[in-house]
Amino acid sequence: MAKISDTEQYLFNLTLFPVFDMISGLKNMHANQALFIDIIKTIINQEFPTEKMAYEQAYAQQNWEKIEKLAHKMKGGCMYTGLTRLQYACQYLEDYYQSNQTTSLDLLYQQLLHTIDDTQQELVRWLESQYGI
Repeated sequence: MAKISDTEQYLFNLTLFPVFDMISGLKNMHANQALFIDIIKTIINQEFPTEKMAYEQAYAQQNWEKIEKLAHKMKGGCMYTGLTRLQYACQYLEDYYQSNQTTSLDLLYQQLLHTIDDTQQELVRWLESQYGI
């Protein structure tokens, strides 16, 4: 396993960011709560499983360009829906790849997958606690 350099430590400190910023996401949807809930449910049930499979297929081929493109696409959706921690996981992987560094790419990829899972679990908990869904 690669050792993380001191200058790269910040890339792995995602706990500085909230998993989910509902206010930001709702604001981006013009306070349409029903739309927001529908989008969150779609993310949980369709987007995350599909995207995760695409990441895993690209990783199996060591296709880092594809992984970077997937991260870029996901980052945009995260910004729109208030999925802040996942947004940064995507951004850090994307930026690192674009800087032609490779030492921590595997770790950033694993962090991204882990953050997808954590975000999905947090969204499910939020829907259950707020709306009984």
